[in-house]
Amino acid sequence: MANDIKKVRWINSLHSKLSISLSLLITVILVGLAISNYFSFKNRMLNDLEKFADITSTQIANYLEIPLWTIDEPQIKGLLESEMLERRIKAIIVRGPGDNIAYGRMRDQNRQVVQVTDDIAHDFIVGKKDILYEKKRNKKLGVVEVYISPKPMQEELQRQIMFNVIAVIVLNIAIFISIFFILKKICIDPLQKLTNAAQRLSEGKLDSSFDIKTKDEIGQLANSLYLLGNSLKVALNRINKHRNTKQR
Repeated sequence: MANDIKKVRWINSLHSKLSISLSLLITVILVGLAISNYFSFKNRMLNDLEKFADITSTQIANYLEIPLWTIDEPQIKGLLESEMLERRIKAIIVRGPGDNIAYGRMRDQNRQVVQVTDDIAHDFIVGKKDILYEKKRNKKLGVVEVYISPKPMQEELQRQIMFNVIAVIVLNIAIFISIFFILKKICIDPLQKLTNAAQRLSEGKLDSSFDIKTKDEIGQLANSLYLLGNSLKVALNRINKHRNTKQR
């Protein structure tokens, strides 16, 4: 029986089952936290970009109030050029009262600032603001549209995903190793000692010692086996004494 126990494959052992089960549970928890962190990070970045688009469009609308009223094209174009220095901005379009494109700047595929000639159909975060002339009772001069590219956000999200994947893997390995050795120390080694001691009892070695002094369930089991050995020893002595008495 003892040999059968010693030949138990590791994958079928209690040690492996407990280690793998706890590791899988912790993996699920870590993955859940990583997914939650990803969506929280994504929503926060999206909200920041939307707020940036709104603030930028409001500022540009205020700056364009006088130049549009006076039709100061050099100042308008210079203002748009200066705003395009912000790398997150994909395009700025100023529409006239008829919704036509009056002025505009955008980045081409080479990231160079060029003039806008057509509407922008791609998926961008857009901030819009009416351009009003306060001295004429907030007369509407046009609309400014600020297009923010989500590409930097997507790149940051990809880095966040890689960080989360690496963090989950590293933490999982560290936790698995910790669980492995902790279980071995507090559970598997004492159980192995009890198994060996029980085997010695089955072989008639009733004086076997139990080097387990913990106060948990394993310690109680060791104490019970110790008492069992003493009881068997007392019973065996009585049987031998009774047999010797009969022989006399």
